[in-house]
Amino acid sequence: MPAKVDELFEEISKKNPEYSDAQAWATAWSVYCKYVNPGSDHCHLPPSEYLKRCAMYKPSKEVERLTLVAALSKTGVSRTVSKDIADAILRKRDLAALAVQKKWPVDPDSLVLTGPQGRLNLNMLK
Repeated sequence: MPAKVDELFEEISKKNPEYSDAQAWATAWSVYCKYVNPGSDHCHLPPSEYLKRCAMYKPSKEVERLTLVAALSKTGVSRTVSKDIADAILRKRDLAALAVQKKWPVDPDSLVLTGPQGRLNLNMLK
């Protein structure tokens, strides 16, 4: 077995603790066969056939969090605030209460947060 597949397995297992060993091995082999060494004797499908079912798997919480942070950062609020909001959304916390606790510049009636380069309506995130 190629050493790179072992490395990929360890990395995938670490970043996706919800994966079973079978899922982590399958993903490691798929990544290896699609991106690392598509011509390997171990790979029996064309590269385009690997990782087709990835969309069926639920992304890890960290992937969800990073996606939210990236999207929220584009609204003009700071990256730190974006991270706090993303964490609150994933933990199903009350954003209005978080805004008060963090002393963010939020209009109490409209729940619009004013950031350094834009505004974000916290009501739209519920």
